[in-house]
Formats: sequence, structure tokens, C-alpha cells
Amino acid sequence: GINLNRIFIPVFLITFVFVITGIYLNTRIVPDVFSKAYNLREIELCKREKDTSKIYRNLTYKLSDLRQVTIGKFILDAKTLFDITIDTLSKNHTLVEQIKAEKMVFTDGKWELQNVIERKFNTTGQELISEKKYKTLFLDISRKPEDFVPMTKEIDMMTIDELKNEIEKLKRNGEPVNKELVAYHLRFSYPFASIIVLFTGIPFALGLSGKYVKIRGVGYVLAMSFFYWTLLSVGRVLAETGILPAFIGAWLSNIVFFIVGLLLFKNLMR
Repeated sequence: GINLNRIFIPVFLITFVFVITGIYLNTRIVPDVFSKAYNLREIELCKREKDTSKIYRNLTYKLSDLRQVTIGKFILDAKTLFDITIDTLSKNHTLVEQIKAEKMVFTDGKWELQNVIERKFNTTGQELISEKKYKTLFLDISRKPEDFVPMTKEIDMMTIDELKNEIEKLKRNGEPVNKELVAYHLRFSYPFASIIVLFTGIPFALGLSGKYVKIRGVGYVLAMSFFYWTLLSVGRVLAETGILPAFIGAWLSNIVFFIVGLLLFKNLMR
């Protein structure tokens, strides 16, 4: 009889080489090429000026679950934020404290608020209890100036290191990272599509018999590809909405098709 190992092993080894190459391209090369192509289109073809300024406007960040800061303008090089409002909420999400400052400057590893008004409210947030003014006031937060820089690249244009740094920054800021985490794991799961579909398709194809085998085989391959990419999209959506963990959502189609492939191989070896 035919030694199936002599057929499968070389095919899988060659495919695995393509997978490793795909991971490298997907995490290092493709995002950079995509970014350069985007800049070429926007700057050279559409004649749009490249934004090299480090001034950001109208930003909002969570400092904690019940505290957020609104920034009118942020000059990164000067490490200075202007028109600051810091709102602190109660567990019932009513405003209990509000700090407004003309500017906030990062000096000697600390944030210094200047020309400050501090207002405190009752538990319902409807009645002002006290209002104090300060020339300067130090704010005890662990954020650094670069933590307030908004995302300047689309996710698809980030290398894996840039995406990882963005995820860490968002986590420090207390912001949701579902979308970025899913994109991170997809960089590794996408290249495995070829070997997973092959792993499922080979035993399936060898098990076909009867009339119109080739036509049926093509039809089955198309159907499998459709279900694979559908499951991949479903997993991505479920993970981005927080229903599934990011890793599971990104690898869902690979996991399901791997299990199906194992069952088909087990049936073929009988």
C-alpha cells in the first residue's frame, strides 16, 4: 500500500517553511511596506503635506476607572498640556470632584498643575460643596508625556513591536485594547491558514471516491475555504467585542479546522 507518511511529511515541511516566512513578513515587512505605500499615495499622488508637528488637540484619557482627564492642547516637545479638566466620579458615576487648570507641565518626573481651580460636589453631583484656587498643584499619576500621545499610525501599518508598544501604552492609560490585541494575535494566526487548510484538505481529498471526484474535490475546497474565512471573521468580531479572549478569537478558525483535520486523519488511518 501507499506509505502516507512519505506523502504528508514533505508537503507539511514545505508548507511550514512558508508559514514561518509568512509570519516574518506579516510582523516585520508588510506593515512597513503598507505604511510607505500609504505615504506615497497621500504625499506624492494626492499632494498632501506630511504632518510632522507634535501638537495634539482635544484629547480624553482615563486615569482610572472613575477618573478621566480632558486636554485642550498638548505640545509633546515642551511636555506641556493646556486647558486641563480632571473629573473624578463616585461609584454611582456622579461627579464628586473636578480640577481645572490652565496648564500641566512635566518637570523632574512629576506633573505640575498651574492656575488651578478645585471643585468638590456632594454625592449626587448636583451641589457644589467647596471651591479652592491654587497657583500650583502636583498631580500624583504615573503617566509620562509620551503616554498622552494618540495613536499616529493605523494598526495595519504598525510592525509587531510598534503594535505591542501601543497595547502596553493603552493598558497604562486604562483604555480598552481588544481590537489591538486581536490584531496582534492575527499577525501570527493568519500565516497558519495554509497549513491548517492543507491539514484538513489532504485526508478529505484522499477519502473521496466515485464519479466526478475532481469536480467534487474543487467544490469541497472552495466550501472549506469559505467556512475557514467566515469562522476567522466571526472569531475576530467576538474577540473585539470582548465575548472571547483575544487569543482564542484570533485562532478560532485554526483550532476548529485542526480538530476537524485530526478526526479526518483518524478516520483515514482505519
